[in-house]
Amino acid sequence: MSKVGFVVGLFVIGTASCSPFEGVFARSLYPAFSVVYVHFVNFANTRPNTQLSAMILNTSHAEKVSKLRVDAYLHRYGDRAVSKKLLWNNNDERYLNIGLIDSAHELLSTLRIALLRTAGDFKSVMLMPHDPARCELPVIVLGRGATRQDFESQGFHGVLRSSALKISRGTVATAVMGTMEQGSLRIPQMKELGYTFFENQEPWNGFLKDEKPAAVAILPKGPRLDRAIELLDLRERKRNRPIEDLIAYEGAIAHLHAAIPIDAV
Repeated sequence: MSKVGFVVGLFVIGTASCSPFEGVFARSLYPAFSVVYVHFVNFANTRPNTQLSAMILNTSHAEKVSKLRVDAYLHRYGDRAVSKKLLWNNNDERYLNIGLIDSAHELLSTLRIALLRTAGDFKSVMLMPHDPARCELPVIVLGRGATRQDFESQGFHGVLRSSALKISRGTVATAVMGTMEQGSLRIPQMKELGYTFFENQEPWNGFLKDEKPAAVAILPKGPRLDRAIELLDLRERKRNRPIEDLIAYEGAIAHLHAAIPIDAV
């Protein structure tokens, strides 16, 4: 029999958001007075089914990956998210996706790892020209991170980032990079891991409709990357939950090294 939690919510006039209870309580606020009401939450549905497994994803997971990305980004960004740019595409076939799956084979979180060897690769994925003064090729780019909305804030992305950094450490890449919105709440967390940031000088025409330049994160390979892995793994150990690591790291590294640069296609 599932566990049911009993939750009481109190909202005051003028509150703009239900956070931190967003998703648990209804969003309607009565204009004339504060509202106290009761809501039942099935806590069994807020946790994955038993064992979690980290694994490499492939074409057989394409539909699940696409759906997870689209659902997650529409939930977070609304109509600013461009759904067709979030679907599984040629870059997913060329590079590598990893994910967290529960024992019911539900995909809960995913992250793409791209090894960019050439300026053409860099432009295709980063949507900006390569600047040798900023980074030396090849580089790893982590992107398309998405987590099912009912499992947000459970550290799943950190688990996948740790795995991705361990894969990156074994490649020929000089650094790990990524892009995000200016002012993203993730930026302070990334800085804690050792990332530094610079601004893409061009409007970012990615999966979000945004005329503002994107923030570009970079983490050099070496001691800072090693420390980032240690911090991520320490956070996960504190959660004291079993996650089966099914990622074949040597195979993942070989797969990335075998990717044909887009310039040569």
